[in-house]
Amino acid sequence: LSWDLRAADSVREYLPLVRNEERRQLAERGLDRFHRLLQQVHALPSQIIHGDLNDENIIVRPDKTLAVIDFGDFCKAPRIIEIAISLAYMLFSSSRNVQNLINEINSILSAFDATSKVPLSQEERALLLPLIAARNCQTVLTAQYRLNLDPTDPYVAISAEPAWSLLTMIDSL
Repeated sequence: LSWDLRAADSVREYLPLVRNEERRQLAERGLDRFHRLLQQVHALPSQIIHGDLNDENIIVRPDKTLAVIDFGDFCKAPRIIEIAISLAYMLFSSSRNVQNLINEINSILSAFDATSKVPLSQEERALLLPLIAARNCQTVLTAQYRLNLDPTDPYVAISAEPAWSLLTMIDSL
């Protein structure tokens, strides 16, 4: 299984495993939207990215220094993919209000632009929500696949419910 966000379409084969029709359609819409924009993503300049920056892979030491672990998804890809993956996990804990979600994303993007030598382009910004949704599709559909293999594995479902919630909010925009 590839967690490379550019390969999000690879989880489409797991859609039939989602028994809830609304959720299956939600994931399908997210993957369809992503697929339509994939050429634009591939046209963006690439750089080295971690590929899986989330709270499980960032360690904050007692002296407040940071460490990043798990370089298994390290690759060359457009930087907006790194931002989308990180936001997909960061926003799990956001309030369940669409306006707050938008405000949180704008705040994070403003901080990124303020500290980056090259602020995000309008094209990158336009791709952000579909990329976040695609990562959440990867999360929920991979969880469903793994639950089918081992329904007793508690780790599998950790991110699934927050990912479904975030996917629902993005779909409503």
